[in-house]
Amino acid sequence: MNLKLNLRLSDLKRYVIYDSKGLDIGEPIDIALNINDEYRASSIIIGGGFIVELLEELERRDNIDEFFSFSQIDRIENSKIHLNINEKELNKTDAQGNLPKGLIRFSTIHRMKVVDSSGNPIGEVHDIVFKEGYTYLVLQDFQFNRNLSITSSYRQRIEFILPISKVDLSGETIIAPLSAEDRLQYVRDNLKPKARGIDPIYM
Repeated sequence: MNLKLNLRLSDLKRYVIYDSKGLDIGEPIDIALNINDEYRASSIIIGGGFIVELLEELERRDNIDEFFSFSQIDRIENSKIHLNINEKELNKTDAQGNLPKGLIRFSTIHRMKVVDSSGNPIGEVHDIVFKEGYTYLVLQDFQFNRNLSITSSYRQRIEFILPISKVDLSGETIIAPLSAEDRLQYVRDNLKPKARGIDPIYM
């Protein structure tokens, strides 16, 4: 299935997953990205429930996660993800929770610092978006929003949404092609001042 939706991972985590037999098999907890395909979203990782996740964290059981690729999704509707495979056909990580070579968890990227090309901090990765078959990172910068509200009539929270293919993920930090001046110009060109709310800017 080509997942042509406008959907965030934070929304997807509230969905329920059903296998081809209609069995409730859990909820999404993370996304696997394909390093060899411009970090496109590749698979959805299933949570094992509170007790299972707690036992794994306490190392009382192996940290094995099940996951499935987007091609194994039959349809998504009414906050439900229906698969075209049964539970026994799900892929699994190894006992330490490691994905197959070439895949990386979004949660790993989520913990990385984000800087511009000059090494200046520019916020953090807040979420990930699937839109029309492409994958985007949602960046939020509290300091940028605060300075903007002090120096202008913009009071809303600004989110900068970049194609994941445009950022450098090869090191220990995420390097995004965005300076403070670039972001300020994007805001002025694309948004009107508001007293509150959230405004995303696709870049």
